[in-house]
Amino acid sequence: MNSPFRCLIKAVWFLGLWMMIFPNMGATHEPIPAELTENANLRKAPDTNGKIIIILKKGERIFVQDENPQWANVVYEKNGDKINGWVSAKYLLKTTTAPQ
Repeated sequence: MNSPFRCLIKAVWFLGLWMMIFPNMGATHEPIPAELTENANLRKAPDTNGKIIIILKKGERIFVQDENPQWANVVYEKNGDKINGWVSAKYLLKTTTAPQ
């Protein structure tokens, strides 16, 4: 039998699990400047099977919009165009100065 208290405990547990999996969901913040520590693929999806948009070179400067432990959603500016995509988070070094 499910008492209201038991249902509340399940809901709180589920919410905690959701927050662990998606910690930045709904959070708004300024993009964080970063640079690449190695060459990296900018992909359409946060997955190694995601289509490669462009290969970024070590030292390229980008803006991190959101991230999880494995992937970062970034903006790369090239010739005045902004290209959105995903890179492996292990190749990022966050910086304190904005990309030029």
